[in-house]
Amino acid sequence: AAEEAKAVEEAKVTQEKAAAEATAKAEVEKAPAAKPKPEAPKPTPKPAAKTQPVAVKSASGPQGLGVVKGGEKGGKVAEKETVDDSVIDFLKVCSLIFSS
Repeated sequence: AAEEAKAVEEAKVTQEKAAAEATAKAEVEKAPAAKPKPEAPKPTPKPAAKTQPVAVKSASGPQGLGVVKGGEKGGKVAEKETVDDSVIDFLKVCSLIFSS
């Protein structure tokens, strides 16, 4: 009886494998041959805009983006604002408390 059960199990397994292989073959046959996708035309690089080199002035003060020199058109140099030392001490204490 045990041998018959094994034989029945093996028969089921082989039938399932055959069915799976048949399904896979059918899917392969249904699927058309893979066609290579047409490549999209590559965009042509735009020629670099011709810019004139900016003359660099040698200044003795600080230089860089955002540095106010006072000679800009339409702007004014604001006076330097000061803060009481007690406020600075308070902010230092607060930053130490919240940073840890």
